[in-house]
Amino acid sequence: MTTSKLARLFAELVGTFVLTAVVLSIGKTYGTPLFTAIAAGTTFAVLVAVLGPVSGGHFNPATTLGLFSIRRISLLKTVLYVAMQAIGAVLAWKTFEWLSPERLVALAATEFDWKVFSAELVGGIIFSMGVAAVVLRRYTGNQAGAIIGMAFFAASAAVSVVIINRQIATGIINPAVAIGIGYRPENQSYLAYFFGPVIGSVIGMNLYRMFFNEKSGEVKAAASNSESSVASSATVTPVKAKKVAKKPTTRKKAAPKKTTTRKTTKRA
Repeated sequence: MTTSKLARLFAELVGTFVLTAVVLSIGKTYGTPLFTAIAAGTTFAVLVAVLGPVSGGHFNPATTLGLFSIRRISLLKTVLYVAMQAIGAVLAWKTFEWLSPERLVALAATEFDWKVFSAELVGGIIFSMGVAAVVLRRYTGNQAGAIIGMAFFAASAAVSVVIINRQIATGIINPAVAIGIGYRPENQSYLAYFFGPVIGSVIGMNLYRMFFNEKSGEVKAAASNSESSVASSATVTPVKAKKVAKKPTTRKKAAPKKTTTRKTTKRA
């Protein structure tokens, strides 16, 4: 494995670690979903601007799987990215637990909730359309970071509406961050935080590619140009036919001139 490939995997690990640590810190300190959404969106924007040129700036298994569904990333790269993102989230969780164990409260085991699943799915659609716009329209640098950061803030703020046990339980839109917060894979509630964003990301990216991709306009323009070129070639063909029709007339006029020259030589 080359150094550039290792750098990509390390960038995904570091980015997910930082994002999970910020969500844990703000969420456990203030407990307000608006502050958490602002902090997560700002962190996403900075991470995409800094580490995006290295790895693509996923930092989210749902984003990686969504890009795989539109064939923007290979299967091997998808598996490695998701693994690095999970490791980054677990490292952030353990670091936060070591630094302030009194603030990290384990969530009680809960059953699968369709409301949480639906909210995470809708959030995944909103966020993934912002990511698809950056990828398919090839935005880079600060512009890409701003679009993705604002898309995540909009998605997280829009779906933070489901209340469970007097706590707002949605707006994560990231299976890796959900592990860091306290939702474990052995807990049935984690299924909503995993499958909701993943399915939403797949739907959102494919919808954007079908209806809002810039290439669709290019295909229509190319088709119209081909039709105009065919029409222009059709108008040229009658002119060529007229030129061919004039050639026999010139040959007939040249024949009498030869006969006249022969008669004059005989008289002489």
